Amino acid sequence: MDIYAMCAMNPALQRPPDFYLCGVSGRRGCLSQGIKRMRKGFFLVCGVAVMASLPTAGGKAQAATTAWTASACGAEPTMPSMDVSSVEHYNASVDKATAYEKAARAYNSCVARTANKEETAISNEAREKIAHIHEGSAAVQKRIATNFSRMTASLKAGSSKFGGGSH
Repeated sequence: MDIYAMCAMNPALQRPPDFYLCGVSGRRGCLSQGIKRMRKGFFLVCGVAVMASLPTAGGKAQAATTAWTASACGAEPTMPSMDVSSVEHYNASVDKATAYEKAARAYNSCVARTANKEETAISNEAREKIAHIHEGSAAVQKRIATNFSRMTASLKAGSSKFGGGSH
């Protein structure tokens, strides 16, 4: 689907304004300036729509579409409701709060450990990929530098052979 077809799908983007307020005085008119600005905005909106609809190229980073969860840690504890209407309810609420605090701290520790483990794995994988790319790039640079040295030596020898000065 091309950009014009995508933009044609949104009727709000198809009609120019009836008029445009122009300048500091706010007088009506300046239709051509308004249309020019609308056209820029139109293409910007359409460009963003096209970019958003395209899948990312292979091998490129993508943002996660859903929130990360530490599935190995189970479900996040739910905060209990607190009732302080009487001494009995207050004491029961303190017990609930204490139990929740203990469960929440354990869950939070599990999430932190799991996140750290996954982040480290991702970081190590990225480091390996970067090293691979760097090695390839360095090899190319080394070959080109060697080729330049050989060419310079060859041309210098040829220049000396034919009576030329050093260049």
